[in-house]
Amino acid sequence: MPLVRMLTSGAGPQRSWEAGDEVAMTVDEAAVWADGVRGELVRGQPLETPEANRRRHGGRVETPEGHVRGR
Repeated sequence: MPLVRMLTSGAGPQRSWEAGDEVAMTVDEAAVWADGVRGELVRGQPLETPEANRRRHGGRVETPEGHVRGR
């Protein structure tokens, strides 16, 4: 089941949550609630992208071998 981190507080007939709570939902429920306004999907690992590496190393890019290259 996907986890959705709630961005707003809310309540329904079977549950309630506070902003910041991580709630397990069915895939169909998560598709509705994880809209970026009411909630967001929780990911186990942050996505690794060249842009993320560039920010982490001050504009330099980390190669798959772990070396850091300049711009």
